[in-house]
Amino acid sequence: MSAISGGGGGSKTLQSQAFTANGTWTRPAGVNTVSLFLVGGGGGGGGANGSYCGGGGGGGGVVTASYDVTGTPIGSTIAVTIGAGGVGGNNSPTSGAVGNATAFGTLQARGGGGGGGGYSAPTAPSSGATGGGSGWLAGGGGGGAAGNGSQPNGTLSGVVTAPGPMSGGTGGFGFAGPFLGGSGAQSAGTSNQAGGSGGVGMSGYGGGGGGGSTVAGGSGSNGGGNGGAPGAGSAGTPNSGGGGGGAGGTYSGGAGGSGICIVSWWG
Repeated sequence: MSAISGGGGGSKTLQSQAFTANGTWTRPAGVNTVSLFLVGGGGGGGGANGSYCGGGGGGGGVVTASYDVTGTPIGSTIAVTIGAGGVGGNNSPTSGAVGNATAFGTLQARGGGGGGGGYSAPTAPSSGATGGGSGWLAGGGGGGAAGNGSQPNGTLSGVVTAPGPMSGGTGGFGFAGPFLGGSGAQSAGTSNQAGGSGGVGMSGYGGGGGGGSTVAGGSGSNGGGNGGAPGAGSAGTPNSGGGGGGAGGTYSGGAGGSGICIVSWWG
């Protein structure tokens, strides 16, 4: 346990409280600011149908900040909300759902974007589904799904990305997140190739889910689920903010991992 000396000869120790579910933090006497580490819920991986594949879900946003608690009376509480991960897309197919935000008082870490569903947008032939976007500020983008000779691209927030012929979909930005997921591998003829890997988050949290494939699913990063190969995408690790893995073939995408809030203070 860390300790510091106070100006009056006393000492303070570093206190910490981790929230893995909704709760409240109570302000102790003598504490005016706290240090926060927030991670939003990861986005769900995209579902797929037939020989098509879904994109990996984006990682939840990772936020570190100092937070002034002087507006809360001593002994009173501040609400903590832990963002749930987005639900994975089904084999209709549908895109994965966006993850939910984690919040301490008024400060939020956004959830990651959902991975595109395989064969969900017939406007960009021969491309794999797009990976979900990362949550702002530092979640990893989801991995793109592997493409085959007839697979169209998935969508992210209504925007269709169109890579070159027979390519895998790219990992997608979301909420202006800065980290992009890996692209799905180039396809040869009509054969599926490997799904893209999830983008790296920050400090071991908020990694993107891997893209689906019928040959080799992409790897999730920092709590992100792996892409199916073929099969359902793996779920993101609970309380990591990792995105769910995309589906390979007629399966569902994995759910995103829930977020976390860690509060630290000297007291």
